Amino acid sequence: MGILGGALFSLLMLVSSGSSTPEELAGRIFSAIESNDFGAIRQLMVDTDDVAATLDHFEMDANRREKMKKSLVEKIQTDMELTLSTIETGFNDIRSVFSSKKCKKGIVMGTVNRNTSVVNGLPFEIGDLDIEIVCGKHQEKMTVEIIQTESGWYILEKLRLTHQ
Repeated sequence: MGILGGALFSLLMLVSSGSSTPEELAGRIFSAIESNDFGAIRQLMVDTDDVAATLDHFEMDANRREKMKKSLVEKIQTDMELTLSTIETGFNDIRSVFSSKKCKKGIVMGTVNRNTSVVNGLPFEIGDLDIEIVCGKHQEKMTVEIIQTESGWYILEKLRLTHQ
């Protein structure tokens, strides 16, 4: 990659709020939990612009693309209040465990279960990201549903502790 290509890639990474890998997303989630910053979690969630931009990269006629954008944007917006409530509850549960135990700074990556899910006939990379937080002699486990868009990996829904 030449100097111009590298500079363009760097600029795109700065503009994008998505994470380039699920592991990077896990680190950003952990950082937000550690600093008790739910606003940072909100910024890591997929939004309608990400979905619309991703749809632009699928081969289809313009009419179908616009119908799909409208349908998916409406679904995201309709579900957003419940999704935010669910994620905030999970965030608060994780924060409670995190602050009640001696959790040292660090995460242990669990598994990334990537699946290609078909949404309205189009393949999207959607999966579960398992994260472990080191707390004293124990590890607390959490999971989050993630999605890959053109601008990176985002939280789709369901940030939660996994009780075992």
